Amino acid sequence: MDDRLTGCSEADLATWRFADAARRLVAGRSAGMTSGAAPGSVLPEALEPLWLPVAVLWERFLRFDPAAPLWPDRDRFAVSSVRMRPLLGAFLRLTGSTAAAPDLTVTGYPAAGVSVGLAGQPVAIAAGMALAEQTLEKRFGQSLVNHRTWLLSGRADLETGLAMEAAMLAGQYHLHRLCVMTDIPPGSVSDPAADMTLNCFQAAGWSVRRIRPAGVAEVAAVLAATLRSRRPVLLAFEGRFPAYIPQPPQGETSGAWVAVTRRGTTLRRSWLRRLTRHRQRAVFERATGGGITDRFTEDWRRLWRGLRRPEELNSDGYLALEFLERLIPESVFLTSAMDAGHAALRPLPVAVRACGAREGAMAGFLNGMTLHGGVRGFGVAALGSADRLRPALRFAAITRQRILCVLAEGAAGAGGVLWQQPEQLAGLRAMKDLAVFRPGSRREVVACWEGALRWEHGPAVMIISPSVSGDPDTEAGLQGGRGDPGRGGYILREAEGGLLNRSVTLLTSGGEAGLALETARLLEARGGCRVAVVSLPCWEIFALQDRDYRDGVLGVAPRAALEAASGFGWERWTGGDGLFIGPEENPRAELNPESVLPDLSAEHCAGRIAHFLRLPSRGRRGAEGG
Repeated sequence: MDDRLTGCSEADLATWRFADAARRLVAGRSAGMTSGAAPGSVLPEALEPLWLPVAVLWERFLRFDPAAPLWPDRDRFAVSSVRMRPLLGAFLRLTGSTAAAPDLTVTGYPAAGVSVGLAGQPVAIAAGMALAEQTLEKRFGQSLVNHRTWLLSGRADLETGLAMEAAMLAGQYHLHRLCVMTDIPPGSVSDPAADMTLNCFQAAGWSVRRIRPAGVAEVAAVLAATLRSRRPVLLAFEGRFPAYIPQPPQGETSGAWVAVTRRGTTLRRSWLRRLTRHRQRAVFERATGGGITDRFTEDWRRLWRGLRRPEELNSDGYLALEFLERLIPESVFLTSAMDAGHAALRPLPVAVRACGAREGAMAGFLNGMTLHGGVRGFGVAALGSADRLRPALRFAAITRQRILCVLAEGAAGAGGVLWQQPEQLAGLRAMKDLAVFRPGSRREVVACWEGALRWEHGPAVMIISPSVSGDPDTEAGLQGGRGDPGRGGYILREAEGGLLNRSVTLLTSGGEAGLALETARLLEARGGCRVAVVSLPCWEIFALQDRDYRDGVLGVAPRAALEAASGFGWERWTGGDGLFIGPEENPRAELNPESVLPDLSAEHCAGRIAHFLRLPSRGRRGAEGG
């Protein structure tokens, strides 16, 4: 018998059996699958140092009631890799949770999705969960919010730059209720890479411990110290699991581990009694319930109606953050480093948490806050940082997390602007289930923000354009504009004679609305050309509208599109024979960081469209909605 088992108390021996039972479940699952059939499976030997620490955590410390997996004050326990999911499934199954199927697949467990995505993201997501807990604890007190976040992480996740970004932010925000547990493979006497990783986390303000536990008591002491820590904690366990664990009498381990279930049920019932008597019960239930209520919509529109001072378009976009802070007190605003002196950026009207040049970790935090529930996170960054946000946005799209990022068009990132990046909009629009909003007037700003908050299919991105020339809202009222910008697309300016008398339909979005309207006036001044201007602030919502509405907006006339971005994707609306006018008009435009549409005046655009209309056989094949 292993020396660690000699002289064990019955309680400690039961914990060893708990760990061994989970290990056997995973071993049985792995034995029944070939490597080709189960590429995501994991052998118990690969997690040897972690079986006992996880068993002690679940049995003696984790706040979890299997009968109520969505209890708001439960501890969040997540694994960083799909390969570790069987371990999570094993402990869920042993504790009687219905979230684990007999084959140890996990469904209905909120934190199971953390293991999807690139290495390093789970660390940022777990830190986001801890930030959500910290925010709710400050608002409602420890009587309602007193839980922790535990992440079981592989070494590959901890070694990434994204993980280090998240670790630095966790230390900066003092997320002391966050604990990451990892393993050091057996036999690794000296591993410079592992030592460097641990040292980096320690330098970021974490409490880091490397442990080779002799038994249950030592693991319990380490976890108890973790509960008292005032800094985020990283625990690196090493050692081998005993080859043999004495089994209990027949029938002793039948069913769930009763002690674990009973402890979680007792904790939850005590919490429910406190919630019943709490003076902020209604507010807490609203916050943790999620969603946007009808009352919110009324108050949101009332605040905008009461706004009298003139604002520039980009100021309107950021002003929405102030309104959200007033209407959703649980909002958390994260911002990355941007050039505050740039014309496209104004000081944000809300209290923010600065993330520096760590846009990737910032977006991961947003995913974590959404998975945690109870808070609504918003991230603000430069549009040029979209590539760094993309992995987290893709994770949110896959797992249907409703995060919202505000991207300042033309703003400089931490390293300054070197060139325009016209492909960013097209890349974002190409991502499945991501809604991209690019408003071009105050009316569109209000509608787009409301649409982004209500978007239920995944993440949303709000592109804040620089100011436009003219007043598109006023012109829409004077020039026969109709439709609802909240439906993703509408007629900003109708052609003389109406839909069936159009010579051309000019499509646009965002800050180019003023240029499109001026182009339409120049074309009509030439005589014989009837131009309608259509604004498409959100393609994804417009595509969800019925065909009659889309046809009524787009019409059957030839179409041209105008936007300060790549033309990739616009053929969806212009058709294969349509025209696109954008940065491609000047191949060297990207060398001038201050120019959005270089050398593109209304006169130039009008000339291009006039030439386009003189071409023969302009059919409407291949365009959606027309």
